[in-house]
Amino acid sequence: MPLPTNKHQLLSSLQAAYSKLIEEAAEVPSELERNPELEGGISPCDLIAYQIGWGRLLLSWDDLETNGQTVEMPAPGFKWNQLGLLAKSFYQEQNEQTLKQLLAQFETLEERMRLFIESSSEDTIFSIGKRHWAGRACKNFCVNGHPAGNCHIARSDDDRRKESSTEGVAGQPVG
Repeated sequence: MPLPTNKHQLLSSLQAAYSKLIEEAAEVPSELERNPELEGGISPCDLIAYQIGWGRLLLSWDDLETNGQTVEMPAPGFKWNQLGLLAKSFYQEQNEQTLKQLLAQFETLEERMRLFIESSSEDTIFSIGKRHWAGRACKNFCVNGHPAGNCHIARSDDDRRKESSTEGVAGQPVG
């Protein structure tokens, strides 16, 4: 899936990814919500915590930069080569929350992200150099590496095998 090039596409992508993940999360029985059987050895709760962590980071980057502060990316105390550790910090931060509680946080975050996109100019979001955090590599990671559209909760082994034969890195189609 190509990167969105305007606010309408970005909002549509956000809504589609959010809806898909919410729909899949609704199918998870409460006794399995902390079961680490998803790809990468994470649980459905960890997956939602990851989405919340990255969404909050993105919003914090803009808040800090807008207020004239230095943005430490990807997060204070983490470097880009430590994204696995950063992900684990997201899981640990939310490890006492139920899936229902995490989904409520995720809903609030999705609304904040939507409002952020709607209130920002296309130039701010899509032009490299307008925001320190909005460089091409960051946009590619945040849009393609992070969105719920690339994450799946309820998949069969057959679905995973089909995907692995038609997709490349991070769920991107081969070709």
